[in-house]
This record gives sequence, C-alpha cells and structure tokens, in this order.
Amino acid sequence: MTFHLVQRHLSTLLPESTLGYLAPWFRTATAVLEANDHGVTRWPDKVRVLPRGLRLQSPPIDPGAHATLYDALLQEGQVAIRYLQR
Repeated sequence: MTFHLVQRHLSTLLPESTLGYLAPWFRTATAVLEANDHGVTRWPDKVRVLPRGLRLQSPPIDPGAHATLYDALLQEGQVAIRYLQR
C-alpha cells in the first residue's frame, strides 16, 4: 500500500531517476494489491487527498535542467541559477 501511495502522490516531487529506481517496487506493489482481495486492496479507491487551495499549474521545465537540479540536490551540490523573465 505504501508504494502505491508514494507512486500516486509523490511522483511529481521525486526525481525521475528515483522514480525509475522505484518502478519495479511500484509494479510489485500493484501486483500484490491486485492479487489479494481484502479491505486494503480497495483503499486507494476510497480515499482522496484534496488540495487546500487553488491548484497552481507548474511551468514547463526543460527536462535536462530538471534532471541536473535533482542530481545536484541528491548529491548535496551547489547550483548557480539565473532567472530570466519572459
């Protein structure tokens, strides 16, 4: 159940490399939930997480820059960023 909830709710917060590493665990978790028919299996269909306010739309981010930033965070590196207005 935990892996299923992580995949569902944290996929936008985790780096792609981490999601790729966790993919086999996500598949196994889904298979286990589908193979077992008990109350926990249907939990994700019964519970919803609602945002407290308006949902903001994320701006488009270059995938290469996104990966570089996440790698720097994971390796506790330092990144110099310059913000440019449109």
